Amino acid sequence: MRTRLRNFRYTRPFWGGLYVLLAGLIITWLPLGPVNDIVAAGIGGFAGVLLGAVLIAMGVVILVIPKAHHLAAIVAIVLGLASYPVTNLGGFFAGMVLAVFGGCMALAWTDDKPSQRSKGIEA
Repeated sequence: MRTRLRNFRYTRPFWGGLYVLLAGLIITWLPLGPVNDIVAAGIGGFAGVLLGAVLIAMGVVILVIPKAHHLAAIVAIVLGLASYPVTNLGGFFAGMVLAVFGGCMALAWTDDKPSQRSKGIEA
């Protein structure tokens, strides 16, 4: 079981996807959670649920489809930055920071396998 998890982590941007997923959960939970008495729900609550759901989807895409990590990471970074003015301070900064950090980690991830071009045939 441990080797399967290790192989899963090494073949995809695991930590970046996990941080984006966690950011989506934080941004989604705050408008629906007990903080609702402190924070006005209104359009910020709806936008928080919508942005959080898309961030959760991007985290799942990063984890499940490693070849699509570039697009999903860029969407996660943009939505993380957009969550600051649109929702309640981007999940009180925690969701915004996790989305940007996780998106940057996923964007910077490279596969350790050497490409075919680097093996090249010398003429």
